[in-house]
Amino acid sequence: LCQVYGGTGAERDEWDQIRVFVGIDSETDHLPVQPYVRRRWNREALEQKDKEIRQAEAYYQADVLETCTRLLQKYRAGQNSSPE
Repeated sequence: LCQVYGGTGAERDEWDQIRVFVGIDSETDHLPVQPYVRRRWNREALEQKDKEIRQAEAYYQADVLETCTRLLQKYRAGQNSSPE
């Protein structure tokens, strides 16, 4: 995503917002969240990873909500503007 999106000439603010998600993905990609992955894990190990998942969700929640709000505002505003 970074390589593709970074080369499109996106506005700096928009790119900063996308990087929030890239960073979270990078920091949490070791966590088993997909059902097909979880089926292969030991139940006790999953309990520990589930704690990590809840901690990550709590830690990143405010950043994600703020970033989503900013992206929605940007794109909604773009839909409502008339072409020049």
